[in-house]
Amino acid sequence: MIVIKRFVLIFISLLCIFSFSIASSGHDSSAACAIAVETSEFDIYYDEAADTKHEIASLTKMMTVVVALENGGDLNRVVTVADEAIGTEGTSIYLKPGEQMTVNDLIWAVLLNSANDASVALAVAVGGSVEEFVSMMNAKAYALCMNTTHYVNPNGLPAEDHYSSAKDLAILACYALSVEGFKEISSSYTHSIPYDGVANGRQLVNHNKLVKQYDGCIGMKTGFTKSAGRCLVTAAERDGVTLVCVTLDDGDDWNDHKSLLNIGFDTYERVTLSVQNEQGRGVPVAGEERFVLCANQDDVSAVLRKDRSDIIKSLNVPNFLYGPVALHDKIGTVTYQYNGRIIGEDSIVVIETDP
Repeated sequence: MIVIKRFVLIFISLLCIFSFSIASSGHDSSAACAIAVETSEFDIYYDEAADTKHEIASLTKMMTVVVALENGGDLNRVVTVADEAIGTEGTSIYLKPGEQMTVNDLIWAVLLNSANDASVALAVAVGGSVEEFVSMMNAKAYALCMNTTHYVNPNGLPAEDHYSSAKDLAILACYALSVEGFKEISSSYTHSIPYDGVANGRQLVNHNKLVKQYDGCIGMKTGFTKSAGRCLVTAAERDGVTLVCVTLDDGDDWNDHKSLLNIGFDTYERVTLSVQNEQGRGVPVAGEERFVLCANQDDVSAVLRKDRSDIIKSLNVPNFLYGPVALHDKIGTVTYQYNGRIIGEDSIVVIETDP
């Protein structure tokens, strides 16, 4: 998981520097703002006012949960629900004064059930206060280069100066998939947490019905207020390809997401660049009458558009080696390039010293 997170952070940093090409998908959504991306390279294949500021309603809670998962410490620790969380308007799990819950239970209630009261309780439990937690949310948005985002509260209830964009939410969604625990919660359909002393007294239900209706859907988040309209973030994965779709103020969001995801899966595929030990060759050892057998160390693959030009392979291996030579010594690299960028790289290592 640490390696995955490091890769995602490097990927996010590149978003701060480079722009990515946008291809028309041939689909017209009903959304005021929308975006659809392939996640490994943040390749945008649909864009409709994706950089425009917009209210985001409960899509806010994606960041709430990311910050809580990363900063909540022991998620099984029991906290007393803050008084200010009681009676929060909108969707609720009806927290009671003095009620005790684990941080993890609050996280599930926020992401799966979109509970506004649990969002406030979680913010206080993790940040010490709502204000400090919101500062943490904005700091994370800045770190992820979400340059068209500002949070005022942890639940997305209407507030002046609380906004994001479809593109920023796609960046957050790609990152969230790497955060331990997020994907498990987001892709679950139901989950039980305590209520009034009963261990499984609260039954939480995922508001994203595509979790059950769309093959490969791994959830994400729904949102709605009168001023924001219907808002939806959905992720889906099939055959090694992961897509994220975001729509804001979309009266036909379920159908739009199905159509955009279908287009994505028709557009991309995971390509095997090489399998372990495929790039084998003998390399002589200087001063010795023998060769050692070397080959690529791992399986290598990349997600690419199905309609593409050739992939260029570059093998960097010396003409000879100086001894001593041991098994698994790295002696070179193999690199795969497509459209001017590196899409895969692997080490060439010694796999046999006395062939």
